Amino acid sequence: MLTITQAFVVLIIFLLIVEFFKLQKARKQFPPGPAPLPLLGNLVHLKFQFHRDLLMELAKTHGNIYTLWFGWAPVIILNGYQAVKDGMTTHPEDVSGRMVSPFFRAMAKGKGIILASGRSWKQQRRFGIMTLRCLGMGKKGLEYRVQEEASHLVDVFVNLKGIYLLRNQMLFSPGSVSSVCKLTYPFLGSGWVQSGVSKFTKA
Repeated sequence: MLTITQAFVVLIIFLLIVEFFKLQKARKQFPPGPAPLPLLGNLVHLKFQFHRDLLMELAKTHGNIYTLWFGWAPVIILNGYQAVKDGMTTHPEDVSGRMVSPFFRAMAKGKGIILASGRSWKQQRRFGIMTLRCLGMGKKGLEYRVQEEASHLVDVFVNLKGIYLLRNQMLFSPGSVSSVCKLTYPFLGSGWVQSGVSKFTKA
C-alpha cells in the first residue's frame, strides 16, 4: 500500500513524463535545437546563463536557426547576418510577435494594450504607427516642433543659472504638454497652447 508521500512522488514523476512527451511533440513544430526538459526547458544546457559565446557554440551544432526553450516558452534564435536578414525581410510576420505568459494571456484574454498579442497586437501597432504618421512622424514639420520646444527647455535651464532644478518633477511636463497640443491641435495656434500650458503648470 502506497503512502501519501509515495503516491505524491509517483504523481509528480508521471506528470513530468507527460510534460516531457508534450515538449517532444511541440518541438516538432519549431526549428531544431537541444531537447528541452520539463519545467526547465534548455536552462540546463545553457548552464542557467545566456551569453553570446554559448549561443554561437549551439549554432555550430544546430544551425543558424534553432530553438531554445525557457521553461514553457520556445525562443527561436537567429544567428548571423543572413539569418537575421531573411527573418526580418522574407518572413517579417513570423518574427513580429511577442511572448505573453499563459497567466497574463488568461487574465487579459488577448485584449488590452500592454498584454495584447497576436492579431490584436499587430492591429494596435498598425493603428499606432498610422496615427503617428498623421501627426507628422518622419516629416520635417514634426522635427521643427520638437526643436522649438527643446529650445524653450534650454532657455529654462539658462534662466535657472545653475539652481537645483530636479526638486519639481513637473519641470518637463509643460514642454511635453505643449508638444502634444501643438501636434494634436495645430489649428489652435501657439498662443492658445501656451495659455493652456500655463494653466496646467499652475494646477
